[in-house]
Amino acid sequence: MADWEKIRAGFVKEGKSYRELARDFDTPYSTIQSRGTAENWPGQRAEYLEDDLGIRLEQVTSKLLRRIEKTIDGDKELDSRDFKAMTGALRELRELNGTETAGAGDGGELTVRFVGEAEEMSK
Repeated sequence: MADWEKIRAGFVKEGKSYRELARDFDTPYSTIQSRGTAENWPGQRAEYLEDDLGIRLEQVTSKLLRRIEKTIDGDKELDSRDFKAMTGALRELRELNGTETAGAGDGGELTVRFVGEAEEMSK
């Protein structure tokens, strides 16, 4: 008897094709295809990939923010290279944010305001 949960996970989470699954689980292709269609495995795969992308995006965003925070909170005095690195990371965040919110209508805008010495160096 086929382990349908493993077969479904192979399609949804691992990106395997129905043919690969038929080979791997020694189950007829048509049986897997019929079950996949009936249970909307392609839709489940799309949802899984979208959720996975969201999680990865959050991880990258957090990493960039930690890098900026570490640079700002460091004991050394910041120079122009530090500010360049921070603005580069902020640009990356803006681009990631724009990717995440594409179609949301808000344009994925990220606003950054430098103050004091940083404001002068950012001009």
